[in-house]
Amino acid sequence: MLVSKMQKAIRLFLLSVIFLSGAASAPAMAQLWSWATESPLAHFTPEDFELFYAAADEALNQNTDDSEVSWKNPDTGHSGSIKVFGTQQIDGKTCREALLNNSAGAITGSLQYFLCKQDDGKWKVSTPQ
Repeated sequence: MLVSKMQKAIRLFLLSVIFLSGAASAPAMAQLWSWATESPLAHFTPEDFELFYAAADEALNQNTDDSEVSWKNPDTGHSGSIKVFGTQQIDGKTCREALLNNSAGAITGSLQYFLCKQDDGKWKVSTPQ
């Protein structure tokens, strides 16, 4: 099966995230790699990512706690949601806990993140305090 350039780029990005996340043990690396290559994100099209990022932007920047933003690409059938369920101020930055659910065909995945808004307006995965 041929893998598109976008899928290869996504896998490379996810692999970079795994290495940069500090996951040092081999079992942890194997588990993260399995998630990265078998997750819905590995099958998203550029249009899926646009919809996903727009939903994440709305959920993180505009919505209140306990709210959820859903997205769906009618062309691929891929979909997901972002639920924000907690907000804190840490070192002058707004931080939010969010649950991301995504699906691509029969592949589904959920991950919970703690994200803090950086000075440049981007959200970065952080550690809760």
